[in-house]
Order: sequence, then C-alpha cells, then structure tokens
Amino acid sequence: MTGTSTDTPVLSVRDLSVSFPSEAGTVNAVRGVSFDLYRGRTLGIVGESGSGKSVTSMAAMGLLPDYAKITGSITYDGRELVGMSDREMCDIRGNGIGMIFQDPLTALTPVFTVGDQIVEAILCHQNVSKSAAWKQAVELLDLVGIPEPDKRVRSFPHEFSGGMRQRAVIAIAIANNPRVLIADEPTTALDVTVQAQVLDVIRLAQRETGAATIMITHDMGVVAGTADDVMVMYAGRPVERAGVDALFTEPKMPYTVGLLGSTPRVDRPATESLTPITGTPPSLVDLPHACTFAPRCPVATAACLDGEPELLPLADAPGRATACIRSGGDQWRQARR
Repeated sequence: MTGTSTDTPVLSVRDLSVSFPSEAGTVNAVRGVSFDLYRGRTLGIVGESGSGKSVTSMAAMGLLPDYAKITGSITYDGRELVGMSDREMCDIRGNGIGMIFQDPLTALTPVFTVGDQIVEAILCHQNVSKSAAWKQAVELLDLVGIPEPDKRVRSFPHEFSGGMRQRAVIAIAIANNPRVLIADEPTTALDVTVQAQVLDVIRLAQRETGAATIMITHDMGVVAGTADDVMVMYAGRPVERAGVDALFTEPKMPYTVGLLGSTPRVDRPATESLTPITGTPPSLVDLPHACTFAPRCPVATAACLDGEPELLPLADAPGRATACIRSGGDQWRQARR
C-alpha cells in the first residue's frame, strides 16, 4: 500500500546517493534511493548485508562521517537535511526523528544508569524539570514492558538482559514523541521469543506516537509482520517497491523471489525445500554497467548485461515498481520452478 494523494509525507528522500573513499576506490554504498514516509505507516527496507539499508538511515539521521559524500535530498517536515550542520541536526535527532539502533549494548552508555540516559534525552528537547523527566522515564520503561520500572530505572545497562536493553533503547527513541521512528535491525542477536516481544513493543510505540516508521531488516518474516510498504535493496539501490501483501503474494523481481525462496514459511509444503540465492553480492567499487544481480540470477539473459535497469513503475500493477527488464512477464518465475 502507499499513501493517498491527500497525504503529506513526513519524510521524503529523493535520489539519495552516498559514497565513501577507500584504498580500493570509491565505495558507492547508496545509489539513487527515493521514497516517501507517511504518518502511522511502516516502510520495510529489506536486503542482504551491504545493500545500503543502514547507510540510508544513517544519512537521514545525519550520523555519517565527514568523509562521506552525500548527494540528493532528504526533507523532514519541509526542512532539507542534506548539508545541515551537526548543531542543526541535534534539534531533529531524538526529537523529530528517533532511532532504535541495532546493538543496544553499544547504543547505551555503560557508566550511566538507564534512567539517566532517558532523562538526558528528555531534557535535551523538553523544557521540564529533572524530577518530571525522571517520572516520565519511569512511565516510558513501564510502557515498553520493563518490570518494576520504578526500580529498574536506576539500573545500569549491564544489569539488563538483551531484550530489556532493546526495550530501553526503544524508550529513549520515543521519549520525545518523534514523528519519524527508524528501527535498524532491532531484533538482531535476540532469540525468537524475545524478537516477537520487541516487535510488539515497536508496534505499541508507533501507536502511541503515531510515528512514520522505517523498519530496516534482512528478515523477510519481520517485514511480513510489521510493514505496510516494502522497498527491496540490492547493491546500494532499490530493485523492487510494493505493498507488503503484493510483494509476498506475487514478487516481480528475481532477487525478491530469491529472498522469499530462502525464507522459512509456515505455509510452505513440508516437501518443498528452501532455495538459497547462489553467489555473493557484488563489490560496491567499480560496479559494472549491467544489472548487478545478473551474475546470481537464474534467468538472466544477454540483455541483462546491456546497462543497469532503472526502477520503473509497472503498467499492470499500480503502486509497484521494479528494476528488472523481465518483470512484466512470468518466464523467470517458470524458470525458477
């Protein structure tokens, strides 16, 4: 699904590209990413490691190093973020845009209590007393499901389990009711039960704040359970965009088919084995002038090597777009069977 014509996006990204210098050459980490984010909706960004998912989110937060070259546009609430100074971004980070980082142990400072860190996030952006901030910190820990929040607010991060630390990071991210919430691989290194609990907390946080949410993950199961819209990334650029239901029922891009085919599903017949994607993603230095997925694609043809296909809308599927010259037909789906 996509936003209606009357919707005004909270965050708009247009033709975003990010590159880094390296000894091997320029690393083109993100290439031409565009999307709109709407209030109360979740955009799932999915792809293998190195596909540019996290770099896209770090660009939106203004957290990339100074040597990163960023082009394109990122607008939040009508304000251009690309080129904004770090001091100016401090007014937006944690206030307008909140982020749930991948590793809560490194996201939290070990020498301060969890409560101290929540209170700091509140006092940075709200004109309230310290006692009021502490009361709000206890309420936030209670909201995200931390038992005995009035006591645990004075605990240090190492005294929390992995799941509890992630809940604390979520509490910090939503402390100022942000309009945009970015969750970067929030369930990494958590067991399945805790993963489900953390995702429930993120959904609750979104309901409480009404935030437009970006869910970054490599787990198609997480996308199925949380996203309204999905952007599939490969080699630094989007290769398919669709509503979550359409993507899972009828993927149009061979790479998306591969991701789904290698993901366990409860509705998959027991006799049907998983189908992994062979090969490895390409180096982001000196990318070929061809479809970057072609060397791994089971239905690639010589035409796939004649330039890199653009992400284009599908005439027979409104609201969908793919970067594949064969997306209009079903030859590749038959070939994969």
